[in-house]
Amino acid sequence: MSDPYPIAAEFATNLEAAMRRAKMWPGEKPEGPIEVRGAFGMQNMAFEQWLAWVLIPRVQELVAERGAFPPSSSVAAHAAREFDTVPNSDEVLRVLSGFDRFIQQLARG
Repeated sequence: MSDPYPIAAEFATNLEAAMRRAKMWPGEKPEGPIEVRGAFGMQNMAFEQWLAWVLIPRVQELVAERGAFPPSSSVAAHAAREFDTVPNSDEVLRVLSGFDRFIQQLARG
């Protein structure tokens, strides 16, 4: 993969748009730093909040800094469990599955 940063930027944009269309966007991030406790913030926030307030900004930060991507991602598997009964979550799951595949491709080189 020649330049992964435009792909990652598109992922962040697509995830936010899919969440908004599915009425899953949690609203504006609260002021100040976000404390994340547990995997995907499960101990102190809803998964939608973690996606909107932690994952998307982190991807945007990696793109801006041209930083290192994580060696793996399993966000789609977690989303499948979290959104099992959530109406209209299919598009969000597709975007997250694409992100996991993207990270796996980067890891393989």
